[in-house]
Amino acid sequence: MKKLQFNKSQIAWAGFLALWFLPPGLYRAIILFTEKGRNLPPASISLGLFIGFLQDSFLLLEFAGLILLLHTLIKRARAKITAGVAVGLFIPIQLYYFSDLLLFLETGLKMDFSFLAFFLEADVFLSSVKESGLVPFLLAIAVFLLLIWPLWKLFELNLRTVRESYGLSFGVLGAVAAVVLLIGYTTPLKRYYRANNPALMDQHTLAKSLVRPRKKVQARELDFVFTPQAEDYEKVSPEYPILKFTKGFHGEKVFDIRVGADERPHVIFLFLESFRAKDVGVLGGKHGATPCFDKLAQEGILFRNFYANGVQTTRAVLAALYGIHPRILPSAVQAHFPDINLIGVPHLFKSRGYVTSFFHNGSLTFERKKVFFPRHGFDEIHGGKEMAARFPEVQKTSWGPHDEYLMRFSVDWLQEQDRKDQPAYMVMFTISNHHPWKVPQGFAAPEFIPEDGSQYPHYLQSVHYSDHSLGLFIELLKKYQLDRKTVLFILADTSQPMGEHNQNFLLVKNLYEENLRIPFLILAPGRIDQPVAVDSIASQVDIMPTVMDIFSFQGFNHAEGSTLRRRAVPRQAFSSNPFELGYISIRQDNYKFIYTEVTKALSLYDLARDPDEQHNLAAEHPELVKEFMRQRRAHITLHMDSLYPENRFAEAQLLKRLRLNPKLLQSRSAIQH
Repeated sequence: MKKLQFNKSQIAWAGFLALWFLPPGLYRAIILFTEKGRNLPPASISLGLFIGFLQDSFLLLEFAGLILLLHTLIKRARAKITAGVAVGLFIPIQLYYFSDLLLFLETGLKMDFSFLAFFLEADVFLSSVKESGLVPFLLAIAVFLLLIWPLWKLFELNLRTVRESYGLSFGVLGAVAAVVLLIGYTTPLKRYYRANNPALMDQHTLAKSLVRPRKKVQARELDFVFTPQAEDYEKVSPEYPILKFTKGFHGEKVFDIRVGADERPHVIFLFLESFRAKDVGVLGGKHGATPCFDKLAQEGILFRNFYANGVQTTRAVLAALYGIHPRILPSAVQAHFPDINLIGVPHLFKSRGYVTSFFHNGSLTFERKKVFFPRHGFDEIHGGKEMAARFPEVQKTSWGPHDEYLMRFSVDWLQEQDRKDQPAYMVMFTISNHHPWKVPQGFAAPEFIPEDGSQYPHYLQSVHYSDHSLGLFIELLKKYQLDRKTVLFILADTSQPMGEHNQNFLLVKNLYEENLRIPFLILAPGRIDQPVAVDSIASQVDIMPTVMDIFSFQGFNHAEGSTLRRRAVPRQAFSSNPFELGYISIRQDNYKFIYTEVTKALSLYDLARDPDEQHNLAAEHPELVKEFMRQRRAHITLHMDSLYPENRFAEAQLLKRLRLNPKLLQSRSAIQH
């Protein structure tokens, strides 16, 4: 019997194939068999492993096609050069797979190419990352660095045996391009979120976005999405479907805040990081974590059914400050589309002679705040570095100085404006109530012992500190006699799950009430005769028209919500979450509808009878589900096919004129037909 013999090239090819397939296959098996993956039956796990293997194979063909093409084009020392390029591609791909594994084990999310932008500002995440540990990732980097030389020799040995082949190279690449698109349009593959090869899925997302047909927005579709209530307005142009000129508001008032026609009180929007409604005492919180907010709620206008429209701070910026629903893509508009044509609340106040300023006790470079806000109506921006420099005793995490320094810094600035008799519009975003939920040393936080969830007690302590900082802010306003000169809007940017469904502690998974419901309170000492608790459904996109109503503003805007100062029926809250499996939710009356884009799962809950969202009623109410699905399609058609891709929120020339003369915002003639 002849003995099998293998030459060096054959051994090298076998080694390469093992290095290509074994790591992602092992990671996939770990993911599918972990606690987060055990809801899949054995047959589905087997199919997931097989699908993942096919995806790895397709990516191998693509890798091979690129290397063969380069090898064919290069004439001199091509084996050495092409081997270097191959190593330069191979190692990042393998590190991407490993990052995907670590991310899933920690959060339940798979890697997305847009996440790589966060690596440029990794220092911001250090406090959170320390809780999880960087050791495995650093070890993986060290291993791959040690493999550079052996891998280069392996590729060089293999490539010396390869001849020129343009046809093969282009054939392989063309076949892979077709497969990338096919994979994304094949339902069974889309369903295996855990098993998918992240690099191939990124390519599919890009390819699909390039070939996705754009749908023209029909007037009947706008009726689902763009229906401002109790508002007198004129449409501006068919080219800008939601741009309008608001002339005023009408209808029965739900509450009143007295602001005279000639008055210019200071106006503050205070966003409390991850300050969810479920732990606010006046909204049903059981743990007594928010005594300051609860006391203030007795003096103002409190909204009990108020929702975030998205699951990131940047999405709250779009909804609350500019009145538009966030884009339904993982990449944030603020960071990736900073020149978007928007008219927002800061423009309204600039048109009345206000100075506009943005304050955040975190990084201004993170998600390009330093670029976005000056281009969208803000005269000044102030960040965590300034606050740390102002207060030598500052305590902070990697996210920034703690909230009390933001409060002191902001009131000092407001006091300076007040001395100059300059009305100010301020937007403030806190940061302390962010994972890993650390409070400053010396702060006497209560020992919370809730029912379950290892992170929950720390989160409650952090909420209590944010509430304490809110109380400090109010005390400082009173101390400098600024409280009665100010209208203050207090809300959260986002909510925060704490294990209520499937032990999920990650905001960007699903859209249950704990992901969305937040507090909203308006304070105006001396201007509110009767404090009110409002039960109407509302969301962040309703804030801009509410401001226009309270302050009797006229002018151009593209706010998609309705004023909360007037009675209107029906009211609705639309929210989106483009991460993980992709979610859309609609709250209307007592019903909450959730649609999962990847798995096509439908959920319908009656929150009056089932506030914990445990009983899915979708099968019992097919007509209601059908109506919600029509609304979902209308939202996607308007935002994803028209407004965001084509930047059709406002005319660019109008915005240029507003920068030169903010008062033109109130002039209907500012549009040149």
